[in-house]
Amino acid sequence: MQPQQAHDSHLAVLFVDDEEAARENFADGMEDLARVYTAADIDEAEALFEQHAEEIAILVTDQKMPGGNGTELLRRLRQHHPDAIRILTTAYTEIDDAIDAVNRGEIHRYIRKPWNMDEFRDELSAALELFSFRRERDALLREKMSLKEGE
Repeated sequence: MQPQQAHDSHLAVLFVDDEEAARENFADGMEDLARVYTAADIDEAEALFEQHAEEIAILVTDQKMPGGNGTELLRRLRQHHPDAIRILTTAYTEIDDAIDAVNRGEIHRYIRKPWNMDEFRDELSAALELFSFRRERDALLREKMSLKEGE
């Protein structure tokens, strides 16, 4: 399979999972779509997000981690960075938490573990396109408002 080019070389994905193998597999499988940052826990994820907030388009997090859960992280980051697309991955047994987060609008997608990497790549590719489209739309709206104010 031929690697896809990143949608925007300035965009990144932050992947949060306490399992090292999951972080490595994700980074290896997605690095040609966008820059990938990985974090092992919520504190590390929040620090990375604050450091790279301008380039992180997508936050992908596991639900169960030491020191907190993924939906809690998504909720907090949504308050400060509402434009980032939020994706939750978790095992089927935690489906109620995922459904609750979807219903509250805290996540864009729920992807059940174990992943099908090709489908996951397709989801991320679509999410990157959506993020880029929204960013472009917002820039055009700001420009239009600026021109209107200048009239």
